[in-house]
Amino acid sequence: MKQLSETQLQENWDKLIQVIKDTFEDG
Repeated sequence: MKQLSETQLQENWDKLIQVIKDTFEDG
């Protein structure tokens, strides 16, 4: 079983969303 704190999960989502935003802005 993997344990992931909500803080880590939120940070991961923020990073992913930032990458997606950058991709759309470049395109």
